[in-house]
Amino acid sequence: MTPFARYPVRPVVQPGESLAGYLYRFYNDNHHKVPAPALAAAMQMYQGSEAKQATANSILSVLFGKVAHRMHATGRHINYCQAQRVTFSHHPHPKPEAATQFCPACIEERQIHKALWELPFVEACPVHETALLESCPTCDRPYTWSSLNHDWACRCEIPISEHTCPRASRKQVQLARFMARVDSAWSTGERQSDRRFLAGQFTRCPRLAG
Repeated sequence: MTPFARYPVRPVVQPGESLAGYLYRFYNDNHHKVPAPALAAAMQMYQGSEAKQATANSILSVLFGKVAHRMHATGRHINYCQAQRVTFSHHPHPKPEAATQFCPACIEERQIHKALWELPFVEACPVHETALLESCPTCDRPYTWSSLNHDWACRCEIPISEHTCPRASRKQVQLARFMARVDSAWSTGERQSDRRFLAGQFTRCPRLAG
């Protein structure tokens, strides 16, 4: 795989951007599909064992170079995955790692995929108060990183930003805002040395969802 430094366009990682989303955006801005090995490494960061995550991190570091040190998402997602395996191992909400979901309005405004959308219980956009899209309303197929077309479009070539989502329920918006606060506390480094804080915050979600 070609290191990122050799590509003509090297976009800056945006606040709140997901690891998989940045990979997609980087290659998209350079008019390429995400290479299968890079995508596989990113997926291991979400679902793999600690050994597999370490191997995946080494692959991504070769690609990212200095950018890797500025991506808090990599380390944060490892901790998310560790907490999720304990807290949500028997809960139906954790999302398939290869699949993803979007807020069309956010895609239109910011052109990034948010790490918040990858978390359990997040089914709504806390900004626009609409439900997140997991599948294309046109072709009814799920959005996956491997099948996503260029410029944030489905495999059927309909841009995600062209869709309109229904209003989310008040409970969905409350949960999304709660998880956004947890995400913010973790990503800003407030609690990076305390994994129990993250797991403890997550355990409150089932009570909120009940």
